[in-house]
Amino acid sequence: MSSTPILSVSDLKKTFPDGTRALKGVSIDVMPGEFLVMIGSSGAGKSTFLRCTNHLFKPTSGKIVFEGKDISAVKGRALRDARKHLGMIFQGYNLVKRLTTLENVLLGRLGYMSSITGALGIYSREDRLRAVDLLERVGLGEQRFKRADQLSGGQQQRVGIARAIAQQARLILADEPIASLDPKASDTVMSYLHQVSREEGIACIVNLHQVDYAKKYADRIVGLKDGEIAFLGSPEDVTDEVIKNLYGEKGDKIDD
Repeated sequence: MSSTPILSVSDLKKTFPDGTRALKGVSIDVMPGEFLVMIGSSGAGKSTFLRCTNHLFKPTSGKIVFEGKDISAVKGRALRDARKHLGMIFQGYNLVKRLTTLENVLLGRLGYMSSITGALGIYSREDRLRAVDLLERVGLGEQRFKRADQLSGGQQQRVGIARAIAQQARLILADEPIASLDPKASDTVMSYLHQVSREEGIACIVNLHQVDYAKKYADRIVGLKDGEIAFLGSPEDVTDEVIKNLYGEKGDKIDD
C-alpha cells in the first residue's frame, strides 16, 4: 500500500443555510486500497462528509486533496475530471430503472465518451465485455438483460458496485449501501464491495449504521459525533464504551 494518501481532507466544515453546522472541522487521510468505515448516529455528519467530498454539497471551508490535486473549489471540467475516479454508491441505488442491468453498468463509462456517443449509447466492444465480466464478478451475469426495476434491492446495489468499477473509480464513496437491505443481502453486498476493493486496489469510504458490519469489514473505523471525529482506530478498538459515546446510552445504530 502506498504511503501517499489517495484522499486527504483537512479541517472540512459545512454549515447549511439554516445555520446547521453539519461538519465542524473534519480531517482524515485515506490510503490507496483502504476500506474505511464511518459510523455514527443520525445527524452525525457521515452523509454530509461524503457529499462534500464529491461536491454534491459545496464545503463551507477546508481542503480536499484527491490523487494529489486540490479539488476543494473545483468547478466545470476540472470537477468532472475528478469525479471520473470518484465512484458513488447510494442507499437508494440510483439506477436507471428502465435500462437493463448491463446498460446501467455501462453508464459508468460515460465520463470517458463524447456527448454524442454517450447520448446514443454507443459503447465499445471492450466496454461491453468488461461490463459483462463485472456483472459476473458480483454474481449477476445471468441477470444482465433484466431491467433494473426487476431486481431485488441487494441485486441493484451490486449493479452499483459494478458500475463504480466500470467507471475506473479509485475511490468509492458508499452512503449507507445496506440500510434498506435484509441481513443476508447486506452481508452479500458488503462482501462483494470488500472483495472488489481488495482485488482492484480501490479505496472505499463506507457509511454504515450497523457496527457489526463495520467491525467485520473495515481496515479502520471513523466515528463521527456532532460533526466531529470522536473515534478513529481499528475494529478491535471499538469497545462498548466507544459505541455508547457515539450512539448514546442505548447504543442505537440509526441512519444518518
